Amino acid sequence: EKQFEQTALDEFKMSMQKLFELPAHTELSVMSVKKTTNNCKPLYVGTGRALMAMLRVSKKIRVALDITSMVDPDGLRCRWTCEDRSGEKVWKLDLTLEYCLYVKDGWDTMACVKPKTQFDW
Repeated sequence: EKQFEQTALDEFKMSMQKLFELPAHTELSVMSVKKTTNNCKPLYVGTGRALMAMLRVSKKIRVALDITSMVDPDGLRCRWTCEDRSGEKVWKLDLTLEYCLYVKDGWDTMACVKPKTQFDW
């Protein structure tokens, strides 16, 4: 399975050669890892505008995602937890782009917003 565009891969290798001052003829190999996990929590997909509208009217969804407040007109504040620490993160959305809103559950746990294009490959 092809993971990288050839031009991007060549430019990345050239950048690494320059950064680490390697001879131009040094052959570099690049590896990638794709991790798949099961997340049984809801996933919401829509434009930034649609997701913000949904969150404004649904306290139930805000509570489930641990969203502590809305940051008008285009953002949300959520609580994150990591072992015995916690804090808050503000996400800003382009109201015209399509996003995925979900609970990230790994090293830390929090509501997460990513462009839908990151899920399309």
